[in-house]
Amino acid sequence: MVERTPTEIANIVTERYAEDVDRLHGWFRRMLTAWNEPGFDFARWTLTTEIPHMSGRSVETPHCVVTVHSSCDDPSARGSFPDSVGARQLSVWITSSGMRVRSFDDLAWKPLSRSESEGWARAVLGPEWSNSAYRVHAQRNERGRWPVLFVVFVDRNGRPLTAPDDFDWGQAGVGSPARPMDLSTSDG
Repeated sequence: MVERTPTEIANIVTERYAEDVDRLHGWFRRMLTAWNEPGFDFARWTLTTEIPHMSGRSVETPHCVVTVHSSCDDPSARGSFPDSVGARQLSVWITSSGMRVRSFDDLAWKPLSRSESEGWARAVLGPEWSNSAYRVHAQRNERGRWPVLFVVFVDRNGRPLTAPDDFDWGQAGVGSPARPMDLSTSDG
């Protein structure tokens, strides 16, 4: 089997699931716009906004479903971003599981290759944010699965930012030890 690059996988995901990918990317754009509106109430938004997601068949792993959840957050309490930039944290969570054969079967976690998980993140983040994203390694969740988290920091206008040296990756949305890995170095 020929190994695909994350960009090749992103192209396949974007082609197969164009509507879902556009919806998630558009949600990030709408969130950035709403956040800049006078009187935007982040706490109320957190309680009332449905977090978008998408699911689809794995590109590389047979009988596997990949689910992508997105979130938008204020990272200023976790690192020294300048107040003037209005930093935002765009997050993409990747999980994967075996497909159910019968309705009562439990969904068993299935690992994805690094290329595939990055490919799904690249599809959702799009070319404008992918090369500025970080892969965040997290500990297992309560079900023993390994979620894969990708984070990109942007200013209020959606321009990518570099994570500050003092950024607390353990609080980037995983609540456990984490390590950033710049996606721009993983794909040619």
